[in-house]
Parts: sequence; C-alpha cells; structure tokens
Amino acid sequence: MIDNKTKNQLKNLVVINAAIAEAGEEIQMIQKEMNIHGQDKKYVSVLNDLKEKIIYYRYQKVKICSELYDKIESLEYEQGKRLLKYRYIRGYR
Repeated sequence: MIDNKTKNQLKNLVVINAAIAEAGEEIQMIQKEMNIHGQDKKYVSVLNDLKEKIIYYRYQKVKICSELYDKIESLEYEQGKRLLKYRYIRGYR
C-alpha cells in the first residue's frame, strides 16, 4: 500500500518530468532562433535561465527518486514495482 506522502511524491515526479520536457523543447526553439538571428543577449539570457531550470528540476527528480526507490522495492507485486519504476522514475507514459 502506498501512503499519501508517496502518492504526492509520485505526482510531483509527473509534474517535474513534464517541466523538464517543456524546458527542453523551449531550449530547442531558442537555439533555432539563435541560428536565424544570431547570439542576441536576450536569447543567451533566456537559454541560460532554462538550463538552470532544468538542472534544478533534475536535482528535485533525483532527490524524490532516491526516496521512492526503496518504497517501490518494498512492494509485494513485481509487476506493480515495474510499472511504478517505468512510469514515475524513468518518466515513461
């Protein structure tokens, strides 16, 4: 059985994975703009902010995953463990 704290951590992982993916897409768009318009200071600044955001989200993800891994491993059903690991820790849908 999963407690409420664990459920909240799992939900947070979904949000974090989405935020990482979104920031990655934004970085790609900005890099395309920079290829077209050159290295404008505003692009470089936004790009650096997005990279810092990704670093922060990845740190949060590692922190939560390290807390959750043992909880997931303590579950009884192997299929349930695999599903939770793939969905939340690895970020698959």
